[in-house]
Amino acid sequence: MKSRADVGVVLDHPFLPEADDKADRINTTLKNTTVMLRELAKRRAAMQLMPVVHGHSPAEVRDCVARIRRLMDTYGAGGMARVGIGSLAPLAQRGNAHLAACVIRTVRKELPDAHIHCFSMGSALLMLLAFFCGADTVDSQSWVLSAGFKLAQLPGHYVVRMARRDYRTDCDFKQSLACFSERLRMLADEEGFYVKDWVTGEILRLDSRDERDQYIRSLVDMRSNENVHNRACHNLWVYNFEVRKARQAITEGRFEELVASRLKDTRYRRAFEYARGNG
Repeated sequence: MKSRADVGVVLDHPFLPEADDKADRINTTLKNTTVMLRELAKRRAAMQLMPVVHGHSPAEVRDCVARIRRLMDTYGAGGMARVGIGSLAPLAQRGNAHLAACVIRTVRKELPDAHIHCFSMGSALLMLLAFFCGADTVDSQSWVLSAGFKLAQLPGHYVVRMARRDYRTDCDFKQSLACFSERLRMLADEEGFYVKDWVTGEILRLDSRDERDQYIRSLVDMRSNENVHNRACHNLWVYNFEVRKARQAITEGRFEELVASRLKDTRYRRAFEYARGNG
């Protein structure tokens, strides 16, 4: 409120799928919601509060939404124009993307007109699943955190390890980088994807094998920390490329086709098929 923010997010307490104190954490989040709504009402602040929904089943989600709605009504905060969803990323990352998709879809059904934000669902693959299930926005630090762990991503593919010691042999490492190079070329040919020298800003020609090799070396070379900077820039570039592709596909009425093509060879394919079959 002091910073005159337009939107403030409730301080929530997320949990892992195996947590045995989920109910307590949801209750704590709702107590925080009460405190923040009361303070907004007392100060007559213009800031809009974004409550956060948690739950790992449709029943838990519906109950949480109903409790938040009652709180909003009690303090005269109006309808739930904006809502966040927490505790999703651990589900998707631990092999239960199907349930993460179900949670998002349940919130969308409960709040058909609300702006839905998913916390920590911003990987190049997961964000597409979130958008398809009804999310409006996502966020993540994965682009920079993964760079620190020697990971680089490409549209429609898992992250690639860019460190020799993570491969059994030199041959395996070189083969992985060769596949990465070929994917770069195909993305350039088929989708107009391009990259830059992340120090000079110069656009590189991905139809040139030499320039692709030079670019990949800039992501791998361990002689300095410059490669971490390059991987972070690369990952963020891919992330924004996918956001633009998603917006264009939505405008042109072919978003489902884009998501299907991106997730078809990934572990999220079945979650997408579930969401599509229950549309």
